Amino acid sequence: MSDLTGWLFAPDGRVLVLIARATGAARLPHPDAAAATGSAPLGYRDGEAGVHVRVAARLTGLPPAADPAYARLLATPEQVRELSDWGPAGEDELAAVHAARARLGLPVPARTPLTELPDEGLRW
Repeated sequence: MSDLTGWLFAPDGRVLVLIARATGAARLPHPDAAAATGSAPLGYRDGEAGVHVRVAARLTGLPPAADPAYARLLATPEQVRELSDWGPAGEDELAAVHAARARLGLPVPARTPLTELPDEGLRW
């Protein structure tokens, strides 16, 4: 089994992450979860649940929240890695994410508290 998720970058270099309100579990969104441009393959990672295919793209906006079970937040790639249990493979993925951010011409994000995005959506 495989899943497709995206490292979706805000203009400040942070990425969209979904947090389950009931458990606090973090996951990357499906690339169709937001308005994005410049989508490019990032690679894949084998995991317990199968292959995890990744893409990277620049966020241009978010539609209204479709699933109230998840909070939509902006975080640095390092914060996403800290919230996730990817083991040693996470370091390689983090390096690929920063390379993708640089290709998209986005800044290195400053480490700040995670920022919850509004349920009604937004545009950049």
